[in-house]
Amino acid sequence: MRGQPVPSQAGRCDQPPVTIHPEHPFLSPTEDRDPLRRLRARLATPVTIWTASTEAPDGRLVRTGFTVGSTTVADGDPAYVLGMIDPEADLWATVEVSGRFAVSVLHWVDRHLADVFAGIAPAPGGGFGIGTWLGTPCGPVLDGRTWVGCRLVESRPVGFGRLVTGAVDTFPEPCPDESLGNGDGYNAAARDCLWKAFSEGKAASFMTTRVTPDRDPIVTRVTVRPGGRVEVFYDSSLDTFSNTKGKYTLTCTKFQRSVDPVNGRVRFLVDNCRGGDIRALVI
Repeated sequence: MRGQPVPSQAGRCDQPPVTIHPEHPFLSPTEDRDPLRRLRARLATPVTIWTASTEAPDGRLVRTGFTVGSTTVADGDPAYVLGMIDPEADLWATVEVSGRFAVSVLHWVDRHLADVFAGIAPAPGGGFGIGTWLGTPCGPVLDGRTWVGCRLVESRPVGFGRLVTGAVDTFPEPCPDESLGNGDGYNAAARDCLWKAFSEGKAASFMTTRVTPDRDPIVTRVTVRPGGRVEVFYDSSLDTFSNTKGKYTLTCTKFQRSVDPVNGRVRFLVDNCRGGDIRALVI
């Protein structure tokens, strides 16, 4: 009959009631869980969050983090921090560029934060929107927690992950970054900062990004250390027409400064480099 109201479905007794289950909504069923991962979870190792930060070509600060449950500290001079991370995580891409990372040791009350950075719990705005994070030269650290900053020493694939090793030492002074695009963006103060530290036997780092006419970024990070050792990270992986396309981590023993007679700009030459196919670079 027209105009007769339709009975509400909410009051029907044959509909199953809504229930809330205590299980974690993002965990795999028990029968699908990896026994090796379950073994690792039962080892008495504190959960940590590894973080790193760098500046994007457009000037934005990029912060990334990842939950690591396999952190180990090796005592020595310097001491080393080792951990297994996901090679496809955004963290590793940032560490490759910055050459540094920070490790925050979590407490039990931080277990939701650990799930967020592990990618198994949602967080509107991302993990850095939870708690208070302090900026350091190595990356963000969680306020009120034990943390350590490291410089990247080496990494290699192990199993399905990547074993990352960092040295705990005196942090290099972060000189300003430089972004060269279409001939502009030269930063004389940043280059003077790096050369001054090298001349005085101090540690400092400098990163320059050169943008090709095809808008492809080429990133070079130079770190000078006491004793004359120079470390270079060179990333031309996005350069379409590069003959040395790839990412290179180099250790060099020769570092020289010169001034272009035409425009008066400072150039650096790194030479006698090891760690890749590149033996010398003009920066």
